[in-house]
Amino acid sequence: MRVSQLPGWGVLQAMCLAALGLLSGCVSRGDISEPEEVSEFSTITAAARSAYDQGRMEQAARLYGLARARATATDDAEALGDANYNLAVCKTLLGEYAAARMLLEEIGWVGRVSESQRDEVILLASKIVYLQGDLRESAEILDDAIASGALGSSPRIQVEVSLLRGHQACDRQDLAAAGASLEEARFRSGEETENPGLARLAGQIHLTAGAPAAAAAEFDREAELLKGMGRFWSVSSALARAGHAYGESGNWEKAANRLYRGARSALAHGRYGDAETRAQEALEAAGHLPAGDDREQITGLIEELLGEWTDAAGLER
Repeated sequence: MRVSQLPGWGVLQAMCLAALGLLSGCVSRGDISEPEEVSEFSTITAAARSAYDQGRMEQAARLYGLARARATATDDAEALGDANYNLAVCKTLLGEYAAARMLLEEIGWVGRVSESQRDEVILLASKIVYLQGDLRESAEILDDAIASGALGSSPRIQVEVSLLRGHQACDRQDLAAAGASLEEARFRSGEETENPGLARLAGQIHLTAGAPAAAAAEFDREAELLKGMGRFWSVSSALARAGHAYGESGNWEKAANRLYRGARSALAHGRYGDAETRAQEALEAAGHLPAGDDREQITGLIEELLGEWTDAAGLER
């Protein structure tokens, strides 16, 4: 679906990212004219933002869902646009891509977003389609928005566009285009080089080029940058990428370490499915280590973590 085919395009000019390392996060609403409604809506969204910032994504999604319900009840188009976008960010991070896409489409029909938010919506729509596996449509959304002038030209937005195009190029095995996108993103970043998205794309390029050890080092850097920014929800995925890359390079000790840490991080955030998967992968990586005290120690830690996962997942159910 091109952006111009999205519901409400004629009114909003663009209805459709930010990550999987590429998501820039939730946005806050500006002033509106009814103080009592603002107070209730703002209280809910402030609590949601706090949960989001702390990596409690499911709680953030529930609260943004309440904000959306409030906006729907009062037929407040601006509040609905704000709540739907933020809820879509959470749903994307939770892997619920179809639900996230529906929320963005609803903005086109009955919501309203500011010009600055519009860029985020366009990027998020393209990212969601990319994560659903449709490279062509993801690229079309960006191309259509750029050609129509709907996508802003701020350096930050252009960096995000370059990063997404780089990942699309990697998936096409087009290393030249991916490298050009990375250099473009770095150039547009200027002095803002501490961007985990740059490290992630660099790692993906190395991985696509068959250099997993170099990729692993970039994914390690991505994880450290994410921690420095307080984006703890995404750290688990970055550690898992590093672990997989170390495994491909034959460094099983580091592979087991990163996958174990990724599992532990996922468990701490209530991501029980991810925690189990990464713990099992860590156990498999540890199995490649020579027999001895180190392997037994690592295996014991992983098995203990799997026990914690069983207890936590059982309580959740």
